[in-house]
Amino acid sequence: MRNVSGIGSLVCLAVLAGCGENSTPAPVTKAPAPSSAVPAAARAPLRLATASESGQELQPVPVPLAPPADMGPSASTQRADKAFQRLLTAAQSDQPDDWATAEAGLLELGTDMVPALIPYLSDERSMARELSVMYLAQLGPEASAARGALLPLLTDPSPFIRVNAAALLTTFEKPPQEAVAVLGELLSEPEENLRITALFALGNVPELAADLIPTITAALTAENPQIRQTAAATLGRIGTPARSSLPELQKLLQDEDADVKNAALFSLRLLDPMTATDDGTAIPASAQTTP
Repeated sequence: MRNVSGIGSLVCLAVLAGCGENSTPAPVTKAPAPSSAVPAAARAPLRLATASESGQELQPVPVPLAPPADMGPSASTQRADKAFQRLLTAAQSDQPDDWATAEAGLLELGTDMVPALIPYLSDERSMARELSVMYLAQLGPEASAARGALLPLLTDPSPFIRVNAAALLTTFEKPPQEAVAVLGELLSEPEENLRITALFALGNVPELAADLIPTITAALTAENPQIRQTAAATLGRIGTPARSSLPELQKLLQDEDADVKNAALFSLRLLDPMTATDDGTAIPASAQTTP
């Protein structure tokens, strides 16, 4: 069973100061499907059957509607596109106020931003790809229409684009193994935000992430407490295959960081309720049965 969690709060913000190669203001996202409403001018005219055709009283017969002509992008898609273009301009010119205004307009559209952002996933500008995949990643499964456009990003030169594309793909039905492979590779990145995002996303695909359990377990000893916390929680989400990590998780019950301890206790109770007591202390290894 997949345990998909929203990744909005864990997308890797490459464009934020201190997160990566670009240093610009802060972001967030939504997009539409074409309207199915048929304009009044396109409604079916009525044709009258002749008396010789029916031999009966004349009755109006509706003529089947032809498929409506392409009506182009909806109004909300156009609004999302304009808001995103303003975001790009603000990011490139380092204008926080303009960024905030453009972002608010984009977020207001919710999932209506999806059709507008998909074309930017293949934009030649790295900034456009980074921002579009970042905002789509915050929508999780609601951005599934972007699946086809996301796959090429798994080999993008930017690790921030790769991690957000791969993380988003793990929230879709039948996530590709290629996305999991990319997340596994990113666990060795020196940039900590990349590793945290990758660790969290792997918890969405427990069946596919089993081979990475040793690498995830190794992250339990990371210096950054957020990495330890995320790794601990992810092991619990992976489930039974992660029972090999029990000894290392038990050690985290003594961690100085409360969030790390809570994550470890959470996962221990999922993997083996007998490995932790109600007060959050570890049962001595000598008193435990080997799993």
